[in-house]
Amino acid sequence: MVGVNQALAAGYQCSENLACISPLRNETKGSSSNGGRARSGSHSNLGARPIPPETVQTISQLLAQGYKIGTEHADARRFRTGSWRSCAPIDSRNTSEVVSALAACLQDHQGEYVRLLGIDSKAKRRVLEEIIQRPDGPVASKSSNAQVSNATASTASPSRTTATGSSDLAQKVSQILNQGYKIGTEYADARRFRTGSWRSGPQIDSSSASAVLSQLDAFMNEHTGEYVRLIGIDQKAKRRAVEEIIQRPDGRVSATPSPSAASPAPSSRSAQSSYSSANSSLTSETIEQVKNLLAQGYKIGTEHADKRRFRTGSWRSCTPIDSNNQREVMAALEGCMQEHSGEYVRLIGIDAQAKRRVLEEIIQRP
Repeated sequence: MVGVNQALAAGYQCSENLACISPLRNETKGSSSNGGRARSGSHSNLGARPIPPETVQTISQLLAQGYKIGTEHADARRFRTGSWRSCAPIDSRNTSEVVSALAACLQDHQGEYVRLLGIDSKAKRRVLEEIIQRPDGPVASKSSNAQVSNATASTASPSRTTATGSSDLAQKVSQILNQGYKIGTEYADARRFRTGSWRSGPQIDSSSASAVLSQLDAFMNEHTGEYVRLIGIDQKAKRRAVEEIIQRPDGRVSATPSPSAASPAPSSRSAQSSYSSANSSLTSETIEQVKNLLAQGYKIGTEHADKRRFRTGSWRSCTPIDSNNQREVMAALEGCMQEHSGEYVRLIGIDAQAKRRVLEEIIQRP
């Protein structure tokens, strides 16, 4: 009777979901017919948290498409370094059995991160990675069923508004992955941000945009109140192809901060032709970005770093550029690049009123 009561108590919490309640009903029947044998077999599930119906639905969709289900766990230290460990393999294709195994995994690793995996065994790749438990408890579903709604789950369009709250970020991640780059992360508190002393976060090994976005979301939650930036890493050339801030202490950056796509103020349109790249060491893209930054009232700054300082994120400021005149700013940029030939130089767009950076972009490499 103890086993029956426990099963019924758990059943009330998920009674509206068939996939969740079915194994409990079967367990109750087994307890009634087999007496003590059933009670001893169900003991390991006592106290298990119910699986959210959205997660059950995701599992059902993955199984329906022929994918296998897996799970991984990590404590807080391993989570920061991206060192996940595999839970016990789940060989079943039955939704209720998979849900039961998942509940057992969550119970065994309470106080840790647990993530659900969708595995394409034939292609030997992951089609889904989604964190379903954090140290403080289960994670509310992020409407992940859209990621596995058809056979092309692993390449589901990342233009949707994701848990990060920005379709621009999803598009940026997709572009980085499509170019064969790896995704990395860095973070800094306000003091370290001012000195350019970023700390490295975990590198995300997945090539699935949805999985990368899920891990980015988790990382930003972990560093709420700090700066977080996205790194696109060209492993072959051993260089950084992208550096973009995606979270600030006051919240997440809802759009790609680069102003290059922004429309310049009407009064500045005629001035755009006042400087060209014909006789300049600056690229046309950099010139256009500077024009747009100035048109929006931002200040221009520059920083430089040799290879050693670049690896540690220890940038040094170049001579301040106080002018808002395009030609003077371009000349100052070229001067900085020439003075620090053989080093990294990056362009900074500064919102002087809000005292924050709106752009950080490398414009010269060794």
